[in-house]
Amino acid sequence: MEKFRVWDKQHSRWDERLCAVNNEEHLIIYNTNTGYWFQLPPALYEVSWSTGFKDKNDVELFHKDILIWDENKFVVEWDNENGMWYGRPLASNQEGGVLSGRAFKETINIGNCWENGELLDEKG
Repeated sequence: MEKFRVWDKQHSRWDERLCAVNNEEHLIIYNTNTGYWFQLPPALYEVSWSTGFKDKNDVELFHKDILIWDENKFVVEWDNENGMWYGRPLASNQEGGVLSGRAFKETINIGNCWENGELLDEKG
């Protein structure tokens, strides 16, 4: 089973409700009051999939997490063409290229793009 978390764009918080993603990759949420599942419009949420990797502090890494490695910042992204997770450098002049695979184990997770957007600044 794949693991994910859901960012509620409308309320700027992680959605703690029981959720699933259907075959069309739409988020469906269980309403505990009615006992029914309902689908949310994609504009209201972001699904952040687990990468299956952990950082050097044993923190699980998810899509759009922000990482530090060798004093450089990276954002965790999915490469559809190559079918792999990688760390995209934030600074255009950043040395070292992209991170992938076992290199994630050498990083430190410092946040994510939704809760810590200020970290996306090259200087932040």
